[in-house]
Amino acid sequence: MLKTVKDACELHPMALSYTAKDQIENLLDLINQEGDGTAFFQKNFVTSGMANLFQIGMKRLAGLSDQAVCHLVQAMGGSKTHMMIALGLLARDRTLRQQVIPALDSAAPFADARVVALNGRNTPQHFIWGEIATQLGKAEKFFPYWQNGAVAPDQNAWKALIGEGPTLILLDELPPYFDNAITRKVGDGNLAQVTTYALSTFLSAALELPRCFIVISDLSGTYENASRDLRRAIKNFEQETNRQSRRITPVDLAGDEIYQILKKRLFSSLPPESEIDRIAEAYAQSIAEAEKAKVITKTIEQIAEEVRNSYPFHPSVKDVIALFRNNEGFRQTRGLMQFISKIIRSVWNRHANDVYLMRVQHLNLNDTEVGEEIIRICDLRNAIAHDIASAGSAHAEVIDERMNSDAGSQVAALIMSASLSTAVDAVKGMTKQQLLEYLITPDRTALEFDQAFEYLRKGAWYLHRNANDAFYFSNIENLTKRLEKEAERTPDPKVQKEMCRLLVQIFRAEERDAYQDCEALPVVSEIVSKVKEPGRTLLILTPDTQQPPAEAKQLYESVVEKNNVLIVTGNVRDLSELEQYTRWLYAIAKVKEELSEEHPHYKNLEGQEKEAVKDFSTTVVNTFNRIYYPTWQGLMGMALPMTFEENRFCAEEQIKKNLASNAVLKLYLDVEASANELLDRAEAQLWLTNQRRIPWRDVVSNSLTNPRWVWLPYKGLETLRKIAEQQDRWRSTDDGYIEKGPFDQPKTEVTYIEREYDEATGTATLDIKAVYPKEGGLIRYAETPEVTEQSPLLENSTLQTSATRLYFRAFDPKGKHEVGEAKVWTNQLTIAHQPSPPLNGKRTVALQVRPRGMIRYTLTGANPKDGTEYSEPITIGEDAVTLYVYAEDQGVVAQRTFMIPPVTTGQRLYVQPDRPALLRRKIPTTATADTFKFINRAKEQ
Repeated sequence: MLKTVKDACELHPMALSYTAKDQIENLLDLINQEGDGTAFFQKNFVTSGMANLFQIGMKRLAGLSDQAVCHLVQAMGGSKTHMMIALGLLARDRTLRQQVIPALDSAAPFADARVVALNGRNTPQHFIWGEIATQLGKAEKFFPYWQNGAVAPDQNAWKALIGEGPTLILLDELPPYFDNAITRKVGDGNLAQVTTYALSTFLSAALELPRCFIVISDLSGTYENASRDLRRAIKNFEQETNRQSRRITPVDLAGDEIYQILKKRLFSSLPPESEIDRIAEAYAQSIAEAEKAKVITKTIEQIAEEVRNSYPFHPSVKDVIALFRNNEGFRQTRGLMQFISKIIRSVWNRHANDVYLMRVQHLNLNDTEVGEEIIRICDLRNAIAHDIASAGSAHAEVIDERMNSDAGSQVAALIMSASLSTAVDAVKGMTKQQLLEYLITPDRTALEFDQAFEYLRKGAWYLHRNANDAFYFSNIENLTKRLEKEAERTPDPKVQKEMCRLLVQIFRAEERDAYQDCEALPVVSEIVSKVKEPGRTLLILTPDTQQPPAEAKQLYESVVEKNNVLIVTGNVRDLSELEQYTRWLYAIAKVKEELSEEHPHYKNLEGQEKEAVKDFSTTVVNTFNRIYYPTWQGLMGMALPMTFEENRFCAEEQIKKNLASNAVLKLYLDVEASANELLDRAEAQLWLTNQRRIPWRDVVSNSLTNPRWVWLPYKGLETLRKIAEQQDRWRSTDDGYIEKGPFDQPKTEVTYIEREYDEATGTATLDIKAVYPKEGGLIRYAETPEVTEQSPLLENSTLQTSATRLYFRAFDPKGKHEVGEAKVWTNQLTIAHQPSPPLNGKRTVALQVRPRGMIRYTLTGANPKDGTEYSEPITIGEDAVTLYVYAEDQGVVAQRTFMIPPVTTGQRLYVQPDRPALLRRKIPTTATADTFKFINRAKEQ
């Protein structure tokens, strides 16, 4: 069983209340310090930078090196003073050197060195050079250089003062001294100029003194925003220092030294390596399993080895701190120690003892000391209060309660820690991938934190996403807050209307097989009229815990058309969650209208819209999960398994599939395939007992009122009716009635089609066939209605005849069909005229009727039926004449009017409007519109 850090580690007494100000070290303490320095080295880790300084310093003090000056470079709080103190303790005490650096002491032996420590935050009465002389016990030698004002010692003066013995000079935090020196006039210049020269000669003298070693701390960084004169003074001395010094970095913050310092300073004891190995392997296994499950796409390389080096901290701590360690004013070692102390405090005061490696996500921002530390690094108090930690009401804490864990708070704290940089163009935040990698533990999977992250991403007000898909907190509100405000102030009626619209959109009828319309959350009393109409309407009713729901039962009992009731509902208590998503979608739509597609938030808004639609649909699936349909036993309910297919949610298809399933068989989708079964059911359930002939509207009405009757697709009953009529099982009448069989055999019947007619001869070509009997019938014909079995037999189905009238009758040789009435066919009479050429001022007009008939005519416009009977050509003059002609044969009549033009010498033509025009050449057209234009023009002319 793995041990937690609380069980495996023992804290240093100051670990839970470490403050940077209590740990600020001053070189003056070195001068006044009593004891041999053993306690100092017991609680401190010797970094590579410190070891390098010891190597150079001891050799120089032993006269074995030419390196006279070292320059410690690191930002504020970066252990520079700490290193000077360590070097000073060793330089002045050979016994301590033999304990701490025995090999180096043997290689570079020297007696106890004189140590001078000067802090620039103090203002020595006799200036820097006087203070150095005083600490060396030779104040009188530099009396001339301060007695009558500031006078810079030259190189020889320095050499005489220091001498040949091992001497260590430590100059810390000189910029404050220069800041004060600028204000003090010396001759035509100021004290800063004199000091710069004095230190310059001091450095030059040190180069010629074989056992003099000078250490100077960093001169830049914090004073970059100082006055121009101060910057110039510091720059001048820094340039002089850089010419002669070697740069040393006290702590490698990018490596593992920081962990060693933390272990040494904050812990009294750590578990044996075997226990650390077990924890390291457990983390490596957790990462490997997450990668295998494709929860993360890559692993933290060599995680086990990194855990061994960083224990009891997670390797990610160093990476997160690197994001903000260069903040202005952040002390890189002491500030880091203080920050880590707050992590330890959070873990040790945590309710659950479940931390195997301490990480930034364990920060408890509800702890006042922890919260103040974070705000001191970067003021994110708005984000913290609303999204991260606020005594249980912050968004992350709400997620914790929802998930019954602290996953939300851990995700939020990790993102916040990665958002603390205040530098311009700083790298902030983490990608989701990085977050999951840093959150995984041996007993908690990435899936838990993945879910918490999604909740946080959707609801946090101050969480942002940059172009690299990294998430970070800022005090600036994000799009989520605007959407929440928009959603909150949306009036309830608009929300209700929008929710109904969205529900109808999901359940809308497209194929119209199971239902033809859809109504969402209607008032039951207002929807009764809809149920009474043909065409099923799916009613989406508010769910409740009853089965069937109270509204559904009320509606079903209040209508006669019980077989027209289809309801989808559920068994939840309310629609609050659905209303929440509706408000969100409404807010997104409104904000989207206000933004252009180029707006930086537009893409994010589209993503939120897509997720909100999915959330709404998922909630609908979980809420409206039952359908109710009519049966002879009343409303029958069944579960409605709703699924997404190819990222498409089709409620209509799901409902149709369930109603048509073998378990229900309420809906018949293929009317033709089930026609015989459906016809049997229709005759039993849609006709009243002993009724054969009823109005069709009653059949339709009965299909709505009888819950035993099945459901058919849109216009399915009409389709069934046509099938029944084709089978002669049902017969419709012109008065709107329908009759069901069995019917008596119909009488024989003949039908014909006149296929061609020749006007020149009056001969028609007929296609004739028997309707009944359908097969084997004999057709006989005659010119009188008395067609008997002795009348001529039609040998084939085609007959050419010039008879004026014929009668056809079918006979059934099998005797199944009684002989029906004869079918009469009537020919048409064609009247033609032929004028003769003029002769002696006279012309004649010959008339003819085909195939035969009597002709009468008139030239006066009187009714030609009462005109002169034609017997010979009619004589007319040379003037224009209108001839009215009437023909009749066996009751068949025809009438024509002929306009005969006058005799002229020209070629004048006369249009005879009662004669058809004959087109003798092709008229090219390219479109239908052109063709009709030509026809209309011909009509006009």
